[in-house]
Amino acid sequence: MTDTIWTTCPRCTLAFPVHAKEGKDIMITTSTFVRKPLLVEGIQVNSENMEQVAVWCGGTIQYTQSKRNFIKLQTKATPQARQNMAFVGDWVLKSDMGFKIYSKRAFDRTFDSY
Repeated sequence: MTDTIWTTCPRCTLAFPVHAKEGKDIMITTSTFVRKPLLVEGIQVNSENMEQVAVWCGGTIQYTQSKRNFIKLQTKATPQARQNMAFVGDWVLKSDMGFKIYSKRAFDRTFDSY
């Protein structure tokens, strides 16, 4: 059973739903949250700005075996090597947490202009 109850945040007086859920022997109450905005600086890499972007983010320009150039960047928490490589068309973003690379597709799905 799920019931929606509206309550008000004591700090900002915004209303939000609280969902009460019953299990076998327990009852939990969950709330609905919105992710805080993350403001970032960013630039899309192209063939004309690649050297300047590499300097800005502390990266180095390297080449794949097929001679495609990219910016090699050490970013935090990147389990896949591709997440440290900014090719033409990718976005390099800077936030309080450091630099991060997004493909154009991932960037377009995740960010709007501010």
